[in-house]
Amino acid sequence: MLVRLWDWDKGWMCTHIFEGHSHYVMHVTFNPKDTNTFASASLDRTIKIWNLGSPDPHFFSLDAHMKGVNCGDYFTGRDRPYLITGSDDHTAKVWFPDRLNLTI
Repeated sequence: MLVRLWDWDKGWMCTHIFEGHSHYVMHVTFNPKDTNTFASASLDRTIKIWNLGSPDPHFFSLDAHMKGVNCGDYFTGRDRPYLITGSDDHTAKVWFPDRLNLTI
C-alpha cells in the first residue's frame, strides 16, 4: 500500500514514503514530460498522481476502474502525456489531461 523512493546516491537509503492506497500498489510509472511526477496503480481501483516532493497525491486520485488496476503508463501524444491504465475488470482506459483540468 506504499510507494518507497530509494536514493542511489545515498547507498539505496529510503528517502521518501508515499502513502495513500488502501490495497497493494501494482505499478508505478514516471511522467516523461515531468520526471518529478509519477502515477501509481493499485488494486484499490485507483490511480494516484504524485510529486516527488510531497507525501500526498499531487494532482488527484482517480477512481479508475470497477476492479483492481494492474498497470499504467504514459503515452506522449502531441505535446501532452496521456495516461493509459489496465485493470482486472478487463478494460483499458486512456485518461486525457485536458478533461481532468490537469497541467501534466
